[in-house]
Amino acid sequence: MPVRPLRGLGMTVRRPLRGLGMTKMENFVSAVPTHPNATQDGNVVAPDVLGYMDYRKYLKDRLEHLQSTDKKFSQRWVAKRAGFKSPQLLSMIVQGHRNLTRDKAVDLARALKLSDRESEYFGLIVELQDCSSQAEQKALIERIQVSFRHGQFVLISDDGVEIFRDWYYPAIREIVTLKDAQPTPGWIAERLGIPPEAAAVALETLISKGFLRWRGEQLERSEPSVGTRNKVYPMLLGAYHMKMLERAFGAIALGRDQRHFESMTFAIPKRLMPEIKDRIVKFFCEMDMLVEGEMTGREEVCHMRLELFPLTRQISDAK
Repeated sequence: MPVRPLRGLGMTVRRPLRGLGMTKMENFVSAVPTHPNATQDGNVVAPDVLGYMDYRKYLKDRLEHLQSTDKKFSQRWVAKRAGFKSPQLLSMIVQGHRNLTRDKAVDLARALKLSDRESEYFGLIVELQDCSSQAEQKALIERIQVSFRHGQFVLISDDGVEIFRDWYYPAIREIVTLKDAQPTPGWIAERLGIPPEAAAVALETLISKGFLRWRGEQLERSEPSVGTRNKVYPMLLGAYHMKMLERAFGAIALGRDQRHFESMTFAIPKRLMPEIKDRIVKFFCEMDMLVEGEMTGREEVCHMRLELFPLTRQISDAK
């Protein structure tokens, strides 16, 4: 596979070329599929609709996946199975020339053999993308956040959790979206205050694991938002959170116009804990929607965290 040098340090990273069967994100690095929690047909990973907010992109990826498993599963076959009068109509929908109606969304979900939950989510993102009313969009987003919570996050695979190897790995994934971003270890190292060698290794890892990709001479995120959902990696994530807490401690010295610290101490019945956690998740989803809506003029990479833990111990534990 051809390699591309990382300017500023003399290191190289592998860069996949078009025309080699690498047409979608899950083929960018075969070991790290875009949607690792999807069902699998042999060694081919089926895209998980819950990892998409763009229904057209999901349809494109899903149709490509079907054809890769069996040539008979053509776009024409899916269109006929969904009751489309013309196979060209499905193609026009995928390409953005026509919208998908609610009724046809139900038929298409059935043709793709989506579960009831997946079909509901698919219907919501179809409505969200094609509605013009801001009030309707807000209501749909809230419904997605409440019912599916992490629906807009592409899930990180077990292999992909290397993104939490150190605090600056997620920061580098975001730093490429800054308006003055330069895809060089030297520039990244200067902005984050880390050694250029560390920036180079992190860049190579993020590209090889599919978190970043080349577009011309610039790097971009392969997906807007990624998350671990409810997966737990205690050793790796524990170390990552400790390092981020160290960064937070150092941020106390910053001016109040550059940071914000807020906390509260309260007593609760244990039965309230799940609801509090759910509200925290919803809050982070809302923040993700807010920041992803501002793609231009980005100037800083920030980290926001919220901890919830007990201060009291059970009497038997305290002895």
